[in-house]
Amino acid sequence: MFLEKHGVNEKTRKDVLKPLRDVRKARNPTAHAIGTDAVDVSVIGEQAKQMERVTLTLEQLRRFLQHHPRNRQWTPDESLQGEYFHL
Repeated sequence: MFLEKHGVNEKTRKDVLKPLRDVRKARNPTAHAIGTDAVDVSVIGEQAKQMERVTLTLEQLRRFLQHHPRNRQWTPDESLQGEYFHL
């Protein structure tokens, strides 16, 4: 993986990627199951927290890649800076 290749230690990699793994783990049992659509309102708060953790993970990965030496000339699209969507 690119994080390991660029010197990010194993504990940090696991910590950063844990929210993505948690989503995948929760999603795997039902990903291809056919069933009725139902919304369990008791899990909405936990889903919002999980989305926040995933957002932070994606931001951390973006910062890591943004500061990679090959990306020195890259500038972010200013029209998208600071846009966040909250539940």
